[in-house]
Amino acid sequence: MAFMFMLGPMEEFGWRGVALPLLQRRFAPFWAGLILGLIWSIWHLPAFFLSGTPQSAWGVMPFFVGSVCLSVILTPLFNASGGSILLAGIYHFRFLTSTASAMHATSSLSVVWRSLPSRNTSPTAAACSPQSMIPPHKSSM
Repeated sequence: MAFMFMLGPMEEFGWRGVALPLLQRRFAPFWAGLILGLIWSIWHLPAFFLSGTPQSAWGVMPFFVGSVCLSVILTPLFNASGGSILLAGIYHFRFLTSTASAMHATSSLSVVWRSLPSRNTSPTAAACSPQSMIPPHKSSM
C-alpha cells in the first residue's frame, strides 16, 4: 500500500510531464485532458483483475469515470502552474489517500467533487474555471 502512494504521484512524470504537453500540441486543453483520462483509466484496468490489489475489490466504472474527471481537473491546474509536475503529483497523492481511506472506488467521484476548490477561496480556483480550459488565442503571422 505504501508503494502505491509513492508510485501514483510518480506516474505524473509520464502523464502530465510528457503525454499531456504532447496531446495539447494537437488538442485544446479540455480534449487533451479527456483523452489522457481515458488512456489513464485503461492503463489501470489490469489492476482490477489481479487478486491482492486494492482495485480488485473496487467497481471498475466508478473508478474509470473518476479517473477521467480527475484528468480533466488536473489539466488546467497543470497549465495554470506553468507545467508543475509537483502540483499534479500532490493532487494525485491527495486523490489516492482519499480514495484509499474510503477503500472503495465508488467514492472516487465524490473525492473528485470534494477536492474541487470553492469559488474565489483558493489560488487554484481560477485554474479550474471554464475559462482556463479555453486555449489562448494564437496570432497568425
